[in-house]
Parts: sequence; structure tokens; C-alpha cells
Amino acid sequence: MDGFFGGCIPRGQTVEQSIFSGKAVCEGYAKIYHAIAIAAGLECHVVGGHGKGFGHAPLKAGERPPPPNPTGHAWNAVRIDGGHMQLIDPCWGAGNVCDKRAQRYEKKFAPMHFIASNEDFGRRHFPEDSRHFYRKDGRPLPWEEYIVEEMAEEPVVVYGNAEAEGICKKTVSPRAKKISVHSGQIVRFQFGKLCEHWTLEKHGGGKLPYLFMMKIHGVDGRKEDYVTMEYDGSYWWYVDIPARDLGAPGQEVSCYAWDVFNGRSARGMTAKQWHTKGCGSWSWAGIACWQLV
Repeated sequence: MDGFFGGCIPRGQTVEQSIFSGKAVCEGYAKIYHAIAIAAGLECHVVGGHGKGFGHAPLKAGERPPPPNPTGHAWNAVRIDGGHMQLIDPCWGAGNVCDKRAQRYEKKFAPMHFIASNEDFGRRHFPEDSRHFYRKDGRPLPWEEYIVEEMAEEPVVVYGNAEAEGICKKTVSPRAKKISVHSGQIVRFQFGKLCEHWTLEKHGGGKLPYLFMMKIHGVDGRKEDYVTMEYDGSYWWYVDIPARDLGAPGQEVSCYAWDVFNGRSARGMTAKQWHTKGCGSWSWAGIACWQLV
């Protein structure tokens, strides 16, 4: 609390100074964890950036994101059993500010800050170096998406068909229900599996997956179209679409699984087969829906 509210702990304080003084803010926690991890033979890094912690307020609807400023917080990345890099936050995992007026700190172990997926971790942490996102899809998150994601708006509508197909609702993005068609941005529609070990054959409706597609309406909402999503072969489905191509304000864009074609299951159909399917009857299973503004 002395350091957080009083600014009396200088930047660059050594591990020894933090330990023997018993005082540290986030940087000190991260450096101490780093020292312990290295002593234990683990690969570990101190990561600096922005954190949505104490004092952070989500953007209000219509409010513009502030300029990029990935500073003010620190955490760690540690390699687990020689495999993936896991993001952890020893500072937030040790306790929290529970009374701003009294400047009181509550020591309380919070496991979630050590075991959350890197995707969930990244919703509250933005590294100054884009190499330290460590997402499964390898995609650095844009600053605007990171800031806007927590906007106090309705969440995206996700239908029950999604879970039946092994899709984790938490991974569906954009996470907000409303999407601006005037942002000038490329919008990534994406979702991942409930678990990397989840398979259609063991847990779902069959060996072959559905073909997932986005229904869009073109510039100014004048041309309805379907855009097939790509699959990375293990975890993610995704597609990037310019915001201006999604449609007009007031329209909806939806993600569908192509369910039946000419009375037969459409499982296993490829994007190439879809584009050359010819005439016939088909039906869809809804996955998620967004509203254009």
C-alpha cells in the first residue's frame, strides 16, 4: 500500500531489496517470482504492460478507446514442463486492495491468476511486447480490441448448438453483441473448442465436423453472402472480415453450421464443395449472432 498509493517504492528495486524490506508492488512480485523460478530451473520472464486492475473502469457505450499505453503493471510468463508458456500474475494472486480510503490490503491467495488460460489472462493484461501474449492462435490482440472488449454492453448471443459442437462460449469473439460497421477495422470472428482433448467422435455428434460460415450483408447491407470459416486443425475456427462488408446498422451477422444438404447430413463438407454445391435444399444450425451499429 505504501508503494501503490504513496509511490515510495522506486522502480528498479532489486529482488533483495524487496525481500528484506517486505515491500513491493507488481514489479517486485514479478521479479521475486522470476528469481524463484530460475533457481528452480524453470524458464521464466518478467512481462511489463497494462493491467485492468484496481482503478480501471470499462469504457462506456460510444466512448472512444484511449491511445495505446501498455504500462503500469508487471507479471510473469513461465514454461510448464518444457511445454507451453503460462502467463501468471503473482501480485494479483497474492491479494487485493479491499479498502481504498483506509488503503487496506487483504492477503488472499487467488489461484485463478496462476491457472487461467492465456486467452482469459489476456483479457485483463496487455503486454508492451506483442510476443508475450502466448495465445493458442498466435494472434497478438490489438489494443482497441483489448480495451473495448470489457465495454459495459450486452454480450454476444451464443446458441445451444455451439456447446453441442464442442465450442467454448468464452472463446467466441467479438465478445460484445454490437459491432460498428464504421470502425475501419478488420473484424475477426473466432471460437475455440471446449478443450483441446474434446473430439467429435468421443463427445459429439460424429467423426466429421460441420462447415462453419458467417452470414454477412455486404457494403451498406445490399448484398447477402456467406463466408466460410477456416480451421487450424486442432483448436480454432476463424475468419477475418472488413467491418464495412458486414452490412448496415440495424442488420445482424450470424455464424452458422451447415447442417443438412438435400436431406443428408452436411458433416465433412469442405469450403470448396460448398462453393460448387449447385442447387438443392439445406438447413443451418445457429452458433452465434451479432448486431451491427
